[in-house]
Amino acid sequence: MNLNPRSSQVVGLGLGRTGTTSLVMALEMLGYSVVHDDEQTELTDIFYAVTEETIDSDEFHEILGLRGYNASFKTEYEWVQSHEEVKAILTVRDTPEKYVNSWSIAVVFVDIVEQIPFRWMPSVRALRQSIFNEFKVETTDGNPDDYLNPEALKRTYLEYIEEVQAAIPSERLLTFNVKQGWAPICEFLEVQQSDCPTIPFPHVHTRAKLEGEMFFLRMITFIWPLAIILPFYSLMKCGKLVIEKLPFKTKCD
Repeated sequence: MNLNPRSSQVVGLGLGRTGTTSLVMALEMLGYSVVHDDEQTELTDIFYAVTEETIDSDEFHEILGLRGYNASFKTEYEWVQSHEEVKAILTVRDTPEKYVNSWSIAVVFVDIVEQIPFRWMPSVRALRQSIFNEFKVETTDGNPDDYLNPEALKRTYLEYIEEVQAAIPSERLLTFNVKQGWAPICEFLEVQQSDCPTIPFPHVHTRAKLEGEMFFLRMITFIWPLAIILPFYSLMKCGKLVIEKLPFKTKCD
């Protein structure tokens, strides 16, 4: 448990591939402690508890605060709506088409982790439902069979933006494109101008980087048997050498 508990102050509400990772880095540079996604395996127990509905949203954020986090990208806008002390940032792309094109690269992740060896991993098993919801349910308005359908993805993206903007008062919601840089973020979060960074706004997890990550993960699904075959082959080879050096020979009459 963190010795300096915090309360949630900022929530990121953008869908995947809208600049959320860049925004996370920006918030961390401003001093926030951020929960981003399922890759933070130290929080697997909390994510699993939410999926299993053994804790509710208020308890989820209370636990995050006890562990030292004050910003979350794992929060639904309905929770923000009922907590007037929390501000939200909704990241968007230039156009719906750009969002769909970028998401189409990321979405293969949900199929990759269903393959061996990933589906054997305890962390993947624990987060399986959470990953399914993020990649197939939230982006399709609850129609997971449409997770690769460009028109469904585009429609859900636009509808989601409208829902969030209608649910949260404008004084507590910033609709933000990472191309806008630091100024809107610092103003919205009431950061003193002297404390607002002057370096370029972070731009991470680019298309090229994501494609490289997906290629690497796919390669693992093909080459993982070598992790079993090569040690076994080496053991057999060593066994053969040992037998050949034994001080006796087999003789057949």
